[in-house]
Amino acid sequence: MKAISLLVILISSSFSSAEIQCTSLSQTVVDWFITFNRGGMGSSYFIDAGGDTWQLANSADTPVANTFQKYFNAINPHEINVIAYNNFPPRFKRKFDTSSGKGVIFMDATAGSWIVHNIEQFPDFYINSFERQRVHLPGFILCFSIAPDQLVKVVDAIEYEDPIIYFYELPRLPRMDVWNSDTFWHVLYGILPQTTPFLATKAVQTIGNLSVLVFSKLGSANMDIYSKYITYESESSLITYQAQYEYYDEVHPIVCNSTYSVRNLYGQLKLPREYVGGKGTWTISSDDNNTLWCFSSASRGRQRTLKVSESVVCLNHSGIYTRFAEIGISPNAPFLEQCVVGDSS
Repeated sequence: MKAISLLVILISSSFSSAEIQCTSLSQTVVDWFITFNRGGMGSSYFIDAGGDTWQLANSADTPVANTFQKYFNAINPHEINVIAYNNFPPRFKRKFDTSSGKGVIFMDATAGSWIVHNIEQFPDFYINSFERQRVHLPGFILCFSIAPDQLVKVVDAIEYEDPIIYFYELPRLPRMDVWNSDTFWHVLYGILPQTTPFLATKAVQTIGNLSVLVFSKLGSANMDIYSKYITYESESSLITYQAQYEYYDEVHPIVCNSTYSVRNLYGQLKLPREYVGGKGTWTISSDDNNTLWCFSSASRGRQRTLKVSESVVCLNHSGIYTRFAEIGISPNAPFLEQCVVGDSS
């Protein structure tokens, strides 16, 4: 695939056998969690499968820290499979502009997790502890607990992102079936990126049977994935949050037509006790009968989205939808563009 895939980092420190599933603040395994890292202070707000309200966790004891510590504190490397990808890898001077994906996959013989995020240069597997990781930047981190039979589906989904794999460990035992698949070796070593089809929808199932839909487009698909694809696949109008843009003309414009609309939401997030700076693109349905919530590490910028391989992770979950709807379509919401009656843009 890319030269970076050949720069395999092998860590010689000791590990232990552990099921690295998503782990809550109370150190119990959960089906999923979503955290918003506040930046600077290192603390974060989170929601998880154990409860649908935002909670605040300090930097030393967050769901993300508890999940990663299972890896960094482990003893036996032969029981943990790891794939880490980031278009701005740790210790690199610049990012790769043709890809946008950021994530980590952990898997042992019985269970694992798929972590999706939008934090550059994270995690650094040269650093054998979580406390020293680069997580002081603001951003989202999502975790999904998955069974081994879902691993091939995750790899199949991230293939569309043309991922920059900067670290992997493939233990001889247990040998995962996905390592024998053409998809995996294409992701790891493929010199040429996938060229067709331009768009794809994949599905990954969590251990708790939450369906994670992954909408993807190739870099050669010269289009806005939200207005041209996700609206029609989900049969829903959308609101997309655009925190990282100061000027509205840097973002794909509002789309208003008789079928589905896509409106942009700007400003700071209003979480339980404070306004916090945001980063990343998240999306909710604006239809009353739809509970869709989506996240992407790629922006909806005009220039970036035209040439960048991109995936958008979506969940139909009423609790998650409600928490973000309170931010996006409540009276306390940041600036939300409105469609004008008769506007067919």
